[in-house]
Amino acid sequence: MTELIVAHTAAITGRGAAVFFVNEPSPQLPWQPHLVRVVTPSGHAFEAIANVEFARKVPPGEVQALFFAGMQAAELPVGSRISVLGVQQHA
Repeated sequence: MTELIVAHTAAITGRGAAVFFVNEPSPQLPWQPHLVRVVTPSGHAFEAIANVEFARKVPPGEVQALFFAGMQAAELPVGSRISVLGVQQHA
């Protein structure tokens, strides 16, 4: 199971929120929706579906991020731990 620590959260107006990590997933996560468990620094825990995205950063380059549709950036604060439980299966 992959565990990631949130370094930055970005609101995407009208869509949801994206999170970036202290260290990129290695190996990179497959390009599919994933079932994840989020534990915030306050201890609040929940499961959600996150989509793998790539984003540009400065200095130039791309990093892997997770996108949470319909969520607010405040729900995914810096320091949260995200455990990737598995690839989300389509019904």
